Amino acid sequence: MAVYTKILTPSGNGTGKTRANKIGAARQVQRWRLSILSTGERSISAAMQESGKQAKAGHLMRLLNIPVARRFGVFDELHQFSDGRALSDHFRTQCAKHFGHAGVRFVEYLIQQGDADFANVLSHLETQFPCPDNQTARAASKFALYAMAGELAIEAGILPWPLGSALAACQAMYQQWTLARGSGLTEHRQILQNVSDFLLKHGDSKFTDKMNPQEKPRADRSGWYVDRAGERIYLFTSAALREAGGNFDFNRVLDALETAQWIVEHDKGKRSKKTAISGVGKLNLYWLQPNADEDHA
Repeated sequence: MAVYTKILTPSGNGTGKTRANKIGAARQVQRWRLSILSTGERSISAAMQESGKQAKAGHLMRLLNIPVARRFGVFDELHQFSDGRALSDHFRTQCAKHFGHAGVRFVEYLIQQGDADFANVLSHLETQFPCPDNQTARAASKFALYAMAGELAIEAGILPWPLGSALAACQAMYQQWTLARGSGLTEHRQILQNVSDFLLKHGDSKFTDKMNPQEKPRADRSGWYVDRAGERIYLFTSAALREAGGNFDFNRVLDALETAQWIVEHDKGKRSKKTAISGVGKLNLYWLQPNADEDHA
């Protein structure tokens, strides 16, 4: 069973309550950013699906799902403990005993650095996390921030680790996250998955052969199909494609399909094609040929 580590940032709305000062004027609102580490056996996508909802890119960028399947459960090394449970119990005991010490020392160390250019350090560390698009760049900046905090704690003598250990750990987590997430923009992959699922469910019942006008659909019609060079092309009506795309703006659905090169026929300047259907007339239909090898898992 996969175990997911979830890193959430920022937490809540990141602001304190608005209060008045002694003379009745508004006090300056306190602001902060927090990172929360949580564990569970389900990803946020799975949890939302149980409620009939679909996780959007914003959710997945704030709550980063990192599958944990290491050599010994969630550990790579047991450090002379008999098993993963014994090591976990040791961590639990030590955290309860020494809770809060490292945080105070870490803040004191940062204050002692005076005018240190942490922004420049962070920018350099961000280059250690390859990011092909803007969404992965947002996640990469979070992992780089955690790596910087860990390396500073090592420099301060708070963490008894060799220099580079925190960076290596964050790079390993980032790699796990990217592998689980897949490539491309989150919304596009979700849209392609939605359309694929719609065809898997309704491809044989709601689409009929364009070349056989006598064939009737076994359910509400979603469109027609044509077979070309051994490949099936689905001719979606606008209403059916809106349904297949899920709870996304229709233009975003079309953008995803066009980017994936699933739209194989269209009129100039449009993404639909005016198509003559026997007994019906001419309709604007979307000619889609899904790519079975497309990575949208």
